Amino acid sequence: MVMFAIAVVLSMGTPLSTLAQEDICSEGRLRDLKVAIINCSGKNDCTVPTASTGSGSLKPGDSVYILGDSITVGASPLYTTKFSEKQVTPQINAFQGRSWSAGGGAGGNPARDAVQADAAKIQSAKGIIVALGSNGGTSMNPIDGVINGIREKNPTAPIWWVNTASTRADLSFLGEFNATLESEAGNRNFRIIDWFKVIDPSGDPKSPPVKDAVGLLGDGLHPGPEGQKKLVDLVVSTVVSESSSGASTGGCACSVGSNGPISMTASKNIPEPHKAVIERAASQFAVNPNLIAALFLTEQGNVWKPFEGPYASSSKGASGPFQFMPGTWGQYKHDGNGDGVMDIQNFEDAAYAAAKLAATGTNQSTPLGDLSKPFTPDTMIYFSAVYNWGGGNVQKKTNPNSPLSAAPKETQNYMNNIHALISSDFTKSGHPAYGPPRLPGQSGSPAPSDDSSASSGVCVSSGSNTSLVTSDPAEARRIILSSSQVAWGNYGSAASQKADIEGCITDTALLSIATIVQNSTVQIPVNALATDHGGCTGSSGSLHNSGRAIDIGYYGNNSAGADRHKPEGDTLYKFLFDNREVLKIDELIWQYPPSGYKCMDGGTVGECDTIYNAATMNQHYHHIHVAFKS
Repeated sequence: MVMFAIAVVLSMGTPLSTLAQEDICSEGRLRDLKVAIINCSGKNDCTVPTASTGSGSLKPGDSVYILGDSITVGASPLYTTKFSEKQVTPQINAFQGRSWSAGGGAGGNPARDAVQADAAKIQSAKGIIVALGSNGGTSMNPIDGVINGIREKNPTAPIWWVNTASTRADLSFLGEFNATLESEAGNRNFRIIDWFKVIDPSGDPKSPPVKDAVGLLGDGLHPGPEGQKKLVDLVVSTVVSESSSGASTGGCACSVGSNGPISMTASKNIPEPHKAVIERAASQFAVNPNLIAALFLTEQGNVWKPFEGPYASSSKGASGPFQFMPGTWGQYKHDGNGDGVMDIQNFEDAAYAAAKLAATGTNQSTPLGDLSKPFTPDTMIYFSAVYNWGGGNVQKKTNPNSPLSAAPKETQNYMNNIHALISSDFTKSGHPAYGPPRLPGQSGSPAPSDDSSASSGVCVSSGSNTSLVTSDPAEARRIILSSSQVAWGNYGSAASQKADIEGCITDTALLSIATIVQNSTVQIPVNALATDHGGCTGSSGSLHNSGRAIDIGYYGNNSAGADRHKPEGDTLYKFLFDNREVLKIDELIWQYPPSGYKCMDGGTVGECDTIYNAATMNQHYHHIHVAFKS
């Protein structure tokens, strides 16, 4: 029987080793590695990952959505207390006797209906916890259907599912449910919180009833007071990051937007045509283009080799511009250039495949990471370690407190180089044998052998790499009207919107809008300019009528089933806020801004619900309002 494991796949990097693939298979339960399924060649010790405590992704300011049955009902007060202590906001929807398909009697509320009703809460959540299964097992809680229902509302947030435990013989079907849950976790990219093992550490979740030696289950299913405490502590410690308590992150103290995401915009120092391809690939898979560029450069010795190569193959079989191993290429290959062929040696195909792989462990908001704590999950440098060394090695040989020296020198150099490239805006090397980034034929001295410049734990601001793309209003008009990134008439009139750009929008707004359009990795769907609000006149006092404002529509923010999705809006909002000074933003409003981000009024940053009233915020459920200074 062929078994599978969840892991970031394979030892990629120029000198790759097949050992990392073997380590993945022998690892057993892996930590929070959100990535691909690999064939373990018959090894029978591979299991899907059970989330471990302290490896979660939730941080202060985040919200978590919890979908549960009567077990969650009883634990709700504790969930509220414990998550609040971590500065995480719980949004709990639990009901007695609930399953996905049924609501537990008269007046009940099936979980599938709850998901529809709570669309906005799910969309805004940074993590989702499912605690269903006790009522009806898989027949009433089809795991695939549950995940699909949630993913329709929030395609990117991590999902944890609490498995079941009972001492009751009439609930023996829960063994089948736990088995199905385990088999589906890898296919559907969610993680299991192992409540069963708390009750019976030596038992098999697939073979109940459980032995509750300590007496945590008050009636054989529902936890008593001590059991509730154990359950809540398990869940909270699993989904909240170890660093969320305010522990040091290497002495790096930055303001909002500086210690979080790197700029969503591909660096101006990435040459064309590489930049255009990387931007398209990163946009399709919602990852940071700078990470993809850094992976390519590191695989190619910091040389921007041309599309046509040649690209060497290693003795272990790694090949192409991103040095994919054959098995990994089989999992992630992609027809990036649309010619009907997926070629490992083709830059476009390989760039799309690299972005597809990066999406299993990162997203557009993933921070670069701190080299003083390089093995903290959910950072770019952590992903680069797995990319080069293999997920099994990273899991087995490191923890979030391990120093960089815990990895082989090759991986240390690899992580240093990724960090240095991104933090220096692609001007410096972090590898002792590579020079700074350069085109073929250009000379470049290797970086200092002590790697001191690459290990400083630099904080990179998401607003540090952006400047106005032009100072000429006429050129700004041309950029805006000719860009394929702009979708006109998304809500108002396309003809009047284009006319506003030609004759109503102020020069300051034109320069800023052109910069947004030029630097965006997501489409800009225009909802409204001036005429859409009644005309190009300043007499009404509206900044729209004064030619100083634009509404950009992302319907996924608070409207189910529409074609715009909240992650796109989050990406743009972060860019706008982080670059608010360069873009001369005067007002910035959205009903549900990303966690940690604020609104603006009159050029002043403040909490959205403080500087704007509820009526104003509610009007902005499906679009971002941006107004620029005069």
